[in-house]
Amino acid sequence: QGRDAEAEAAFTEAIRRRPMDWLLHSASGSFYLVRKRLPEAEAAFLKARELTPDNNIVLRLLGNVYLWRGRFPEAADVYRASLRHQP
Repeated sequence: QGRDAEAEAAFTEAIRRRPMDWLLHSASGSFYLVRKRLPEAEAAFLKARELTPDNNIVLRLLGNVYLWRGRFPEAADVYRASLRHQP
């Protein structure tokens, strides 16, 4: 709906209130990822990974960031890690 600034502010406030919630960081990363704001997406997914290192969803999303940034070895590493942590 073209209300990106409001959405970003909502993510920022939610994360401020619940900084240990990996899902908020991941959702924020997805918000940035679809807008091709790759540095912000990477930072959000790295924080989510720090909170849940074995989370295969976060690992796949981080792999997508690395892939889109042309960082293929890093993408392959996190994709492999994601596969190791499949339920």
